[in-house]
Amino acid sequence: MDYCKTSELIPAKWSSACYLVKPDYKRLLVSIDTYGILSPIVIQKNGTIIDGYHRWIIANEMKIKKVPVAVVNCDDVEAMRPTGHSEQA
Repeated sequence: MDYCKTSELIPAKWSSACYLVKPDYKRLLVSIDTYGILSPIVIQKNGTIIDGYHRWIIANEMKIKKVPVAVVNCDDVEAMRPTGHSEQA
């Protein structure tokens, strides 16, 4: 598994239809605080976040310096597709 500095990651320019309501956000925060980030943040080679935006936000809030990442080789159009990155990870 690769790791990347949290500060080097960039939120995607496109907006996701996925969001977390407050209770789920708190559960994710507690989980990361207890166990760490278990699923890598999926990013493009340039550091753009494809999947894992909320994990990245929480990592920043908790001042986590490095996070696990899975780097995929895809363009923005492919990254925006719901399953566009899963075959290349």
